Amino acid sequence: MAAGRVHNACLFCGYPVGLDFYATAGGVKHEMGAELASAGGVTLHVDAPRVCGKLVEQLVITANLLRAVTDGWETVASDTTDCDFAVTHPGVDRVDVRILPKHLRKFLGATPETNMTERSWVSSGTMCLRMPYSEPKP
Repeated sequence: MAAGRVHNACLFCGYPVGLDFYATAGGVKHEMGAELASAGGVTLHVDAPRVCGKLVEQLVITANLLRAVTDGWETVASDTTDCDFAVTHPGVDRVDVRILPKHLRKFLGATPETNMTERSWVSSGTMCLRMPYSEPKP
């Protein structure tokens, strides 16, 4: 927790397995929670999770890479498997994984379709990309 590697999950939709969120810069992998300079080719990467266990239903799971903006969060990359985002300027990023819980249909009563909407399933901690600094010149 002290390193900022925290996820929040709505376990009602299933236990998430396989989520990974990290940055690469200069061939070095930086885990979620890291703070690093945004210069030099930083790429953010997300591996979308799956629901633990064997499921008959084909689920719709979407990993969204979000960037903080003045009035909330903006989606900068989105995919159903993995997604990457090449960072061009400083900012704070996080992951929001959404799920269409088809596997819960039998538990949703007589009219399950009324509850068959995409929902936020897993939210990650943040990755902070700051402006690179330089040493002052004498």
